[in-house]
Amino acid sequence: MKQIGTIFFFATIIAFSLSISAIEVQPRSWDRELLSTESGNCTDSLCNYNGRCNDEKTECVCDKGYITFESSDGTQCNYQQKNTLTAFLLEFFLGAEAGAGYFYIGQTGMAVGQLLLFWVGLVPLCLILCCGVVSSEKLDSGCVGITFAVFGCLYVVGWFVGILAWWIYALVTIGQGSVHDGNGAPIPQL
Repeated sequence: MKQIGTIFFFATIIAFSLSISAIEVQPRSWDRELLSTESGNCTDSLCNYNGRCNDEKTECVCDKGYITFESSDGTQCNYQQKNTLTAFLLEFFLGAEAGAGYFYIGQTGMAVGQLLLFWVGLVPLCLILCCGVVSSEKLDSGCVGITFAVFGCLYVVGWFVGILAWWIYALVTIGQGSVHDGNGAPIPQL
């Protein structure tokens, strides 16, 4: 009886082991795509029709302006990058006062900051100039008018240096491609 129990025990272990080894694990769709590219089965559809397969048929070589970015289904070359030249020119011509380059690449926070620095900075400047003119006309002493003039000049210089520094920083980072678009994807260098 003991031997039958032992045989039954080993027979169960063997049957269990064989049943486990017979189970085929089905990979998810992105795993299958990844496996197909590793085995040399690269296709145009895998490259999302925005690139071509390399000579070994193992991976996609994306067309200019396309990258593989956050692909959940295994497709490559699935993201069109923002045009760096467009962003640079928008920033060069409209960036200091409007943040246009940052708006174009989707960096809305930076664009609004640049916009506010320029336009909100005009309000105190107007107040300083108006108060200086009014106070110098009402008072006979030129001391108040001179104080407002000096303060106004210092304000304008500081404001202008801030705008210029931000504008140069924006031009350099956009031109070098060291910023990312609103989705976090890199933009290419000029």
